[in-house]
Amino acid sequence: PLWIVSVFGLNADNPVVRVDAQPVWAEAGALAHSTAMRVTRSSSVDYLLIAEPVAGARPEASPSHAARVRSHDPRTWRIAEFETDAHMLFCRTAGDQGIARVALVDGSLLRSSSRHGAEVARPAVMTDLSLDADELSRATVSPQRPESGKAKT
Repeated sequence: PLWIVSVFGLNADNPVVRVDAQPVWAEAGALAHSTAMRVTRSSSVDYLLIAEPVAGARPEASPSHAARVRSHDPRTWRIAEFETDAHMLFCRTAGDQGIARVALVDGSLLRSSSRHGAEVARPAVMTDLSLDADELSRATVSPQRPESGKAKT
């Protein structure tokens, strides 16, 4: 496939500083095609991942989804510190404030075990999901919030 990526900086208060292609990490044979970008801005960093799973490699709804959330699954892929099963992932980080925005298309989970420590899990694949920082904090399961062991939005 031929991939063309265009980046437009429409926010003068947070201009684009740099754009870098990023590797997509996945189990061998899990993805037919993928691409990922890291867009560094003056006060945030955006990550975009677009993935096309191999036909039949990922069921649309899995009865063992809850177990997949807690351990690595070959039907997930990563860009940088973020792991997902979505066909499209957009994630904006804002320095010490952590994750500012997340959008998933045809996916059910986002997981990050690094300094951002986020985990969002839906019981089934959603066609689209968009969360800002406030919504994400209510949907996140993290070591700092053990009482919310199965938080869902």
